[in-house]
Amino acid sequence: MEIRELDDARTYLGLPPLSDKDHDSLVALCNEDEELEFDVIVNNATIIKLKSIVKEYQDKREQGHSLGESIRSSLK
Repeated sequence: MEIRELDDARTYLGLPPLSDKDHDSLVALCNEDEELEFDVIVNNATIIKLKSIVKEYQDKREQGHSLGESIRSSLK
């Protein structure tokens, strides 16, 4: 997928184009043909989600929630 195609899809969905910062971040992930590969997109989305889950878990633990409760609520 080319970044231009991603911007076209965002426009079609009524979303604004990528910010310059997001565009630059995606360019850094492109292959030598300046395309984003599906597995790179999936891997990065997975990492972002995992970071979010870990952060929420840590916040719950700091608030005094039990281990089990923190895990369950973080995975919702």
